[in-house]
This record gives sequence, structure tokens and C-alpha cells, in this order.
Amino acid sequence: MKYAYSFNEEDYHGPHDTIEDALAEAWSDSDEDHTHCWIGECAIPDAASHLDYDAVIEHITNMEDFSHEWADDWPKTTKEQREELTASLQAAFKAWLDKHDLHPKFFTVKNAKRMEIPKS
Repeated sequence: MKYAYSFNEEDYHGPHDTIEDALAEAWSDSDEDHTHCWIGECAIPDAASHLDYDAVIEHITNMEDFSHEWADDWPKTTKEQREELTASLQAAFKAWLDKHDLHPKFFTVKNAKRMEIPKS
């Protein structure tokens, strides 16, 4: 787990290996007006989780050659088939991200808590 700190609950700085490391940097970055900050857990977004059956089929069916009445019910699939396609798409995308080292390098922050900045 990595951690980040913020003085305004919007702009986070990190990642840091521990909460203590995040607090220490917050202390060194703070001025006299900062008596507290928010420390949260860094979460790298899972890009592949946004790729699924619905997204791909919707994209395809919005193409000009599929946008006719005769294509309205295409494809007729079962729940298992939809889950299979989603799993296959996500696995292929993750493998591609791995191969080219393209996973997100940014993070979001979750479970942020207000903490007092220790002053020496």
C-alpha cells in the first residue's frame, strides 16, 4: 500500500511508502497555516476493468453498417457468452499493457483521513 497527502482534499502528493513518510513530507511542505492534512491510500486505476462486452458491442453497433433495423438484436448472446467475451477482452488488454509497460503511472486516492501534522 502507498499513501499520499493533501492540504485541500483535492491535490494529493505522493506516493509514499508509509503514512509516516507522507506526514513527514507534509510537515516539510507545510507553512505555519497548515496544522493538519489528509492522508489517503493510493489506488492505481485498472484500465482493463472499463473494457467489457457492453462497451465493445455498443461501439460496433453504432457503426454505420450496423445501424439499421435488421441489426437491432445482434448479437443474441447468453450471460455466459457475455462474461466470456469480457474476460477475454480484459485479459488481452492487460497482457498488452504489461508487454509495453503502459499501465497508468498516476493514482487516485481513497479512504482519506484528516491527520494532524506533527511539528518538531
